[in-house]
Amino acid sequence: MYNQIESIEIVDLNNFLRSNPNSLLVDIREAFELDKGKINWKHWTHIPFGQFLLSFTTLPLDVPVIVYCEHGNRSYMAVQYLGSVLSKGRFINLKGGFSEFQDLSTEIKPEIN
Repeated sequence: MYNQIESIEIVDLNNFLRSNPNSLLVDIREAFELDKGKINWKHWTHIPFGQFLLSFTTLPLDVPVIVYCEHGNRSYMAVQYLGSVLSKGRFINLKGGFSEFQDLSTEIKPEIN
């Protein structure tokens, strides 16, 4: 189980995903928040935070799982929870969440596809 929460910065996300191409991005924002967009990645899923505690058992344990929300608070709590109930798997909080991803200038914004 985790002693501390693993997190990644938005600016490091692209390199991480290129190095770990089977990583899963899990968007835990509520459905109404998806209108703002999403981080495009070939392995992406949506599990609303309100359903996350019931659905987390569907997450893979053999690839890194990066969890994000709007600002990073809910994803931090979700990763903290996963670490407390699972003894396997690599779960990573995306610091700053989707809002920080959107706010980055195009010069440093990761081109994730």
